[in-house]
Amino acid sequence: MKDYLDKIYKKELNDDEAESIYNMALDNAEVTPWWQALGMNTIEEMAYLHGAGFSEIAVWRHEGWPDKCIYCGNKIDHWEGGWTVKHDGKMAGLVHIDCLP
Repeated sequence: MKDYLDKIYKKELNDDEAESIYNMALDNAEVTPWWQALGMNTIEEMAYLHGAGFSEIAVWRHEGWPDKCIYCGNKIDHWEGGWTVKHDGKMAGLVHIDCLP
């Protein structure tokens, strides 16, 4: 199985190409879940479904996930859940569900 996030991080694949691969993976989702076909884990799948782009998730995988809520500044553990993705400036970040207006 290919690691498409790694290819995106290395600039071997762009977001549009990843979206095309995602669409093809959706067509075959009965055989392999789309996120597995793209080499993603369940946390990366959740981030994508909450609005993070493939390139943002690729950066998080390689450089570290956001660990502070962009609203309150308190710690977020992306493995624990209870968060969603919001865009604050150039890149997406994580926000506690409880911090949403």
